[in-house]
Amino acid sequence: MKQYDCVQQDRRVINGRRTGERLAWALAVVCLLWTVGACSDQREGTQGRGAGTACDGGPCVREIALQAGLNEPRDPAEEFADYLRFTELAADHARPIPPKGLGKIIDRCLNGTLGSIAQRVDADQLRAVLLHELNIGFLVQGIEQRPLTVAASQPIEHPNYLERRLVFDDPFVGRFRALLLRPREAGPHSAIIARHGHRDDESTFVELYGGRRLAEAGFVVLVLQSRICGADELEDRTARLLLGNGFTLIGLRCYESLLALRYLEQLQGVDNGRIGLVGHSGGSVVNNLTARIDPRFKAVVIDCPGRWVNVINGRIVDETAPGLYPYRKQLNDFSSIPTQTLVVPYGYAEQVEDMVEFLQDEL
Repeated sequence: MKQYDCVQQDRRVINGRRTGERLAWALAVVCLLWTVGACSDQREGTQGRGAGTACDGGPCVREIALQAGLNEPRDPAEEFADYLRFTELAADHARPIPPKGLGKIIDRCLNGTLGSIAQRVDADQLRAVLLHELNIGFLVQGIEQRPLTVAASQPIEHPNYLERRLVFDDPFVGRFRALLLRPREAGPHSAIIARHGHRDDESTFVELYGGRRLAEAGFVVLVLQSRICGADELEDRTARLLLGNGFTLIGLRCYESLLALRYLEQLQGVDNGRIGLVGHSGGSVVNNLTARIDPRFKAVVIDCPGRWVNVINGRIVDETAPGLYPYRKQLNDFSSIPTQTLVVPYGYAEQVEDMVEFLQDEL
């Protein structure tokens, strides 16, 4: 896999502070409620998918049967439409930036004229910075009150674990795929949320970056799809759309990881107090931020620092968040992540067993 913006690093453990797809859904014939309460059909002044829909009586996470075709790769234009629709649903939270203004900000970052924050901030302050600069505070604040639907396939049997294909459907960000690998034993098990890098997908992570090995070692492994992740014209278009409205693609990827956490916390057989993060390349950059935003993650494995303004062949890629650029030194100091952290070389092919051992020790 092409190394876009990462450098080889020595393996090291950093001890941080530990802190506990177009078919009609009406075809679904099995509906299992994984929830304390039931979903309300009431709308609160929003249109379309219903981003303001609330769940009465507590969290509403609904699992339904995955229908044929829903897990197939979607037309990239449909995935772009999800993010376009997000900007419409979240218009009340937009901070518009004209294209010329965005270009000037990015140029200042690339030419080094935008400085860095001289004095470091503590973990709570940095979390507030991330929520503000990524502009996802309103998403995180209401995440437990919004309905989340997860369509799940029948399990595929492997010698040591079961595999299910999932499709998440969130009122704000639409649909994204995932792979769920879980041990045959009842548990409770430690769990991992994993993210792939550019031009990869969920299956690539399972095969090449330790997903299968983690499942064989007894972890529940949830590998998320990063939509529009080709470092291409579509990613550039999507990133510019979001940035022009005051949002970021990497911020929405962090939010999708928190949706995955919400799903895992109600999944039978998962120990809610033992959930970690693993990522490769751009997925690792997402996890760096996610671990700082939510203290429920007890361990994280990192193989790549972030640039926070990243332009490849003139195309903006997902991690570009100019508001984070002044904090780049602290963000790339992995010792400042407020949870147990393992840093491995980029790709970590020779360090998979080290990663498994670290996660077994920390989760």
